[in-house]
Amino acid sequence: MLFHEKLDFLMNISNATNSAVAKYSAVDSSYISRLRRGERKLPKGSYFVESMSTFFAKQCNDELKKNAVLQAMGIPSDTSTTQETLSKYINQWLTQEGEIKSGTSVATLLTKLSNIEPVIQQTPQNKNNEYVVFYGPDGKRQAAITLLNLVLQSQSSQDLLLYSDENPQWLMNNSSFSTTWTELITKIVNKGNQIKVIHKVSRDINEMLNVIDQWLPLYLSGNVEPYYYPNLRDGVYKRTLYVAPGLAAITSSSIGDNTEGAANIMMMEKSIVDSFTNEFYNYLSLCKPLLMVHTTEDALDAICRSLGHKTNYITQSDSFFFNTIPLSLHKKFLKRGIRDNSSLKLAQYTEILSHTEEILENNQITNLCRLPSLQDVRDGKIAVCMSKTIYGQTLYYTEKEFKEHLENILHLLCDYSNYKVFLIDDQNVTDTVLCISDNHSLLLHQVNIDTVLEITEPNMLLAFSHYAVNSQSVQSSYDREQTINKLKEFLSQL
Repeated sequence: MLFHEKLDFLMNISNATNSAVAKYSAVDSSYISRLRRGERKLPKGSYFVESMSTFFAKQCNDELKKNAVLQAMGIPSDTSTTQETLSKYINQWLTQEGEIKSGTSVATLLTKLSNIEPVIQQTPQNKNNEYVVFYGPDGKRQAAITLLNLVLQSQSSQDLLLYSDENPQWLMNNSSFSTTWTELITKIVNKGNQIKVIHKVSRDINEMLNVIDQWLPLYLSGNVEPYYYPNLRDGVYKRTLYVAPGLAAITSSSIGDNTEGAANIMMMEKSIVDSFTNEFYNYLSLCKPLLMVHTTEDALDAICRSLGHKTNYITQSDSFFFNTIPLSLHKKFLKRGIRDNSSLKLAQYTEILSHTEEILENNQITNLCRLPSLQDVRDGKIAVCMSKTIYGQTLYYTEKEFKEHLENILHLLCDYSNYKVFLIDDQNVTDTVLCISDNHSLLLHQVNIDTVLEITEPNMLLAFSHYAVNSQSVQSSYDREQTINKLKEFLSQL
């Protein structure tokens, strides 16, 4: 580990601010901030490191924090390690690149020997010190940061199991903590660790959407698996259970939304952690996936599964949706793309396109999209919707191809009353593609990422359906003839 990584770890686990460390070390807080981010290197012979080490040793004043710091430095947990000894270890760790290797450093060994204190007729105590209690929302934040740091410092790949239906304000109402939480979770995911999280979806839907929004970048990594419990609970007795199997577990409970003074117990004794790991997986077996992350072939499979159902569906995209591409144009795109044309899923998708008109006989298809500028069409700047997922690379319409697609849309509008097109001006549609099937699933696609999120949880489907309907209702009224005339006028200018 580099100096700034060690400093960041010590500040996180001790819950220390830049100003607190700066004041104790007699330096400017902005300098501490730059050191922590790695923007400044530690000068040789820095006078303040010793004071800084003493500060961190004092902050790690319980066995759990002390053991976590010792583990990060490569030193076995030892209840006999005094604050003064810990300060010396930290000072040595900060001023050298790499870790202190227990048993190989003569200085470390001599330091430990010189600080061992004799125990004379002392009453036997719990030598493990494998648990600590944090109280209230602040305590829950401190416990969570400690657990995340333990996972981050673990030398092996480490799963993280998260569940809580307690009042989420402890996580959302402290911006500094939220930033630190997000940074640590991101580092854990980037390190290759897997996270399984059971979300509470019976809470207010806006609150749930905020949770999804916070986790969305991590879902796209493929290293986070979100689940939900499908049955109703009374919401009186609530629980939090965070587990890093083999390392530590945090558990707490509360009545209703009252978490003030509630005990958050963190345990590191292996048998207890194993017990809570089993409890989490037993609960997980009763849950369903909240969403599934699909890439490459899996993403095309999700598209076929969603559009293959003969049901009503609503789509929203920046350009014309791919379900209205005529087969003749689709075949041209197949030749330009790089996906293996023998793919069974690609053949299935071609089959679905060939039945678009048959679906419209009995089911409604609604497309929400924007008309691009004529100049962008002429310059070949309009991307084919989800072409990277379907054809293997991002494809752009030629002016002739765009015209061919538009002609097919006009054909569908004129011949099928079940087909509707809403031309919208919403700037938010540029980054995402939505496809919502009645009673089936929601597909959510980010334009620049070859990933499709599939959501089947009923409340989430209902929320997105309402969003799409409200997007339509922004229009004062739907006038099919007016839409057709507007598209024809655009077509005549190509």
